[in-house]
Amino acid sequence: MSARKLLVRGKGEGELTKSSFSDVSIAAVIQPRPETLIGADNRVRILDSETLPWRMICSLEIRGVTGSGIGTGWFAGPKTIITAGHCVFHPNLGGWAKEIKIAPGRYGAEFPFPKDTTIPRPLASQKFEALKGWTEDLNTDFDYAVIHLNQPIGNETGWFSIAVQDDATLKGLLVNVAGYPGDRDFGRYQYFASSKIDKVLPTRFFYEADTYGGQSGGPVWFQDGTDQPVVIGVHSYGVGGSFTLNSATRINADVFQVLKGWIDADNQA
Repeated sequence: MSARKLLVRGKGEGELTKSSFSDVSIAAVIQPRPETLIGADNRVRILDSETLPWRMICSLEIRGVTGSGIGTGWFAGPKTIITAGHCVFHPNLGGWAKEIKIAPGRYGAEFPFPKDTTIPRPLASQKFEALKGWTEDLNTDFDYAVIHLNQPIGNETGWFSIAVQDDATLKGLLVNVAGYPGDRDFGRYQYFASSKIDKVLPTRFFYEADTYGGQSGGPVWFQDGTDQPVVIGVHSYGVGGSFTLNSATRINADVFQVLKGWIDADNQA
């Protein structure tokens, strides 16, 4: 599906509806509280994942000390991939990942990037960072991380802008969510959903957009006044405990500064 036909913009007025799909299979995933289908499954497979903005979103294959899993990441700079903290550090996989394979714009067994055939596809990285609030305390407020690349592949794919938005702007904002879910072909294809933001907290916000395990780390973004995608959250959790909606780590002022530091460091490397 093309971006023009799918992406939502502005403030939510009433309910969003889309065709539903039902080709479901099961794959291993590594999130503490699985992302969730809420009601009918309204996710749409992206058929042109080598185009913008889909090519800025990456499937992740994570090899840990005691197991493996899948996740999603997104370009925030030429050599900077942002994802969930539990995609790079997870107790169930023995702590820090040993290696993560990264496939921008993946479509099944097709890996369109990088175009340079001398660089192995999918990409591989053993350089990650996460905050101590996650790695030591498993505090969900700090569940975001970075994967560093050696080559500036983002110059081919492009990268997302990031922004801090106030509570009033976020409440009711129509957001887009995409990633590589494990229940659809074991994370080999990218899927998209959208909804308005229903609830806003200082460190998280919540929405009904359908997701599933494997989409952890994916971007949650809106289309700005010039129709450019701007990420405002890192998708990470689903329904569980007191939560009845899927949610993202909110890019507040503190998170923005951490992300900016990672991006700046990669740009200087």
